Amino acid sequence: MKVFLTQTSPYLTHRSWSYLEHLGMGFLEKVATDIGFEVDFYDATWEWEEPEAVVDRLFGSGTPCSLLGCSVNRSNFESTIAAVQLARSRGYDGHITLGGYFPTFHYEKVLRNFPEIDSIVMGHGEYTFAEMCKHIAAESSLEQIPGLAYRADRDSVRFNPNRGSEEFLSSVGIPVHRPRYGVARLITSRGCSWACTFCAVNTFDKHGLKSKYLRRDLDEVLEEIDRLVKDHGVYHIWLSDMDFIGRDREFIEGFCHHLLRRKHKVTFEGDCRVDALDEPLVELLAAAGFRALFLGVESFAKRQLDAYSKFPKTKANPDVDGVVKLLRKHGVTPRFGFIMFDKDTTLDELERNHEVISQTVGYGTLDSLANKLAVLPGTVLERNYLKDSEHCFQVFIDQTNKLQSHLYYTQYRFQDARVPFVYETCLTYRNKVSRIQELFDARLRDGTIDYTEHYQALWSLRDRFAPILSEILVLAKKADAPATLSREQRIELDQYLIDFSSKRGLDAGHVRQAVEAEDRAPGPRLA
Repeated sequence: MKVFLTQTSPYLTHRSWSYLEHLGMGFLEKVATDIGFEVDFYDATWEWEEPEAVVDRLFGSGTPCSLLGCSVNRSNFESTIAAVQLARSRGYDGHITLGGYFPTFHYEKVLRNFPEIDSIVMGHGEYTFAEMCKHIAAESSLEQIPGLAYRADRDSVRFNPNRGSEEFLSSVGIPVHRPRYGVARLITSRGCSWACTFCAVNTFDKHGLKSKYLRRDLDEVLEEIDRLVKDHGVYHIWLSDMDFIGRDREFIEGFCHHLLRRKHKVTFEGDCRVDALDEPLVELLAAAGFRALFLGVESFAKRQLDAYSKFPKTKANPDVDGVVKLLRKHGVTPRFGFIMFDKDTTLDELERNHEVISQTVGYGTLDSLANKLAVLPGTVLERNYLKDSEHCFQVFIDQTNKLQSHLYYTQYRFQDARVPFVYETCLTYRNKVSRIQELFDARLRDGTIDYTEHYQALWSLRDRFAPILSEILVLAKKADAPATLSREQRIELDQYLIDFSSKRGLDAGHVRQAVEAEDRAPGPRLA
């Protein structure tokens, strides 16, 4: 039996970090080939291919594929559905399954509204996917497959609870890698041992993990790095753990000491908590090759930190500025995960966060500009928000709005009447930055710039957001605050981006066309 795995392209303004390999698909390919199935994998994000290219590859891959598996997130949901529907219209009659955070959280809505889809693999999917391959090959029922949601008949959706997959996940082994530009992804763990109220990692992980945190075997991880260096020429690795330090510091210390003994010329970056770092650990991480650490800071406003339960109440909030200085002292670039907007955000909080970000790491290192809190299913924060029926609500998904992925989540209105202007204007400029990023991405793909020059350009480009947000906040505080920017104000702010990009080698006319294209877009894509 042949399996086709794919990831479709997200819409334009969500094309961040597209040059990285899809590690999850690498694990699925590993388990499918281990049990004897042929796998064809096609990542449409590498060249920003349209859904038609995905379907052409599906039908042109030689042996007919009995199973089509799509990795789905909120930003590529629409293009995935387009590909699935096109495949069906061209006669594909195999099994179609989706996996990932978005379909896991919304499996019932997706299966009810899209009859082209047969099933959804819930949570960590390797065990479920392997079992499904066996059942489809044997043409047997899906009823006994753990961790699978599927359409039992026209009107009913069923879900089989997962069981036994944690043991399976601990023995999956080394995934299939397809690094690009000398950069690879890798994980040392699954899950998260913390419990922030806004985060749905634990909700996702319950489909497969009995414990909250599962470490891979250290020797296996080190062997994987050896292979990446030897077989693929990798020189930079992005650790994609939710929190690679976790609560077992001994593992990370051993990991770093082994890296030092191997003497690979490889650099690393990864995600961790601010309160997990001290100078001995930072010094060791830097010596082992870590050049950037992504810190889940979320906010500098006490109200937000308390609402998110970001740090234990028994401990004082960590000294973020001190950690930033410590990292820089040892040559490690600090990056921030940040939630700029939520239901209760005030202008004072926005000014406070803007001031500290500008003075510490800058906007170039944020995970997302103008990031708005997504109220994720199954979280404590979702339950708290739904108690506020005046400002929060859920939208019923039907045939009229089924492609609007942001509506699948709990919606909310800002309480401060001035904040919508700030958010919507910031969102427009975030999208303009993303459109310019597309031009830098093209230079990376055609070899005009390398990976290092590419991310340095992007970080510097995103830093141009700082003076733009400063101007937006000034306008919002005025008694006669505008509902939207005037043409003159927009042109002035656009010029920050055009001037920067042209100095970095982009054609000023092409940049101007990119930012003006966002103004002509039918409306801002909600974050």
